[in-house]
Amino acid sequence: HAAQNRDLDADIESSYAALLSYFDYLGEIDLVKVEPTVKALERAVAHEPRNALLAGALAGMNLAQHSRDHKPEAVQRARQAVRQALAVEPNNPQASTILVAIQLVSGSLDAARAALERLVPIVWHHPTLLFLAGVCYSVLGDRERCLELTRRSMRLNPNHPGYRYLFVAIEEYRCDNLEEALNAAEHLRSPGWGWAPAIRAAARYNRLRRV
Repeated sequence: HAAQNRDLDADIESSYAALLSYFDYLGEIDLVKVEPTVKALERAVAHEPRNALLAGALAGMNLAQHSRDHKPEAVQRARQAVRQALAVEPNNPQASTILVAIQLVSGSLDAARAALERLVPIVWHHPTLLFLAGVCYSVLGDRERCLELTRRSMRLNPNHPGYRYLFVAIEEYRCDNLEEALNAAEHLRSPGWGWAPAIRAAARYNRLRRV
């Protein structure tokens, strides 16, 4: 029994470590962390196949692999992990969000829009996933909905990652709301993001042309 308890404790510790690695990745979007996080989550899901949170996180990281390496098999692995999560918990927020992203990547735009409408009430109080839902609306060309959800996600978590201002700035600029775009871009303090100075310059230039 003591040995079984030690194994169980090790499995739980492994699962927590994998999830911490996943949420750490979400906070920074550091592509270097993709591979080790995927491996950690694969081990955790193997130990806990009916844990929807772990399976949903694994699906998200599989999709991150696809974004980085453009490998179709990563999308298939993400789809499989999403099915596993939703079979256990049909309204799992993480898996439901990744399902929309998979449909977008696969070009199933009508299915993605329908899934988004189902998703928003599920993640309405979850700042990170609500932000991702807003990004998905941006991909579908619904800028107003993107801005609504992105701004709400920022209100829900005032200590949000600063890159969210970038999405606000871009969508406000696309809507020709130059003052709002410039204001959002001025809040962005991420030197590694080349879009920030570009948006600021474009908004200032177009504002001067109106004078």
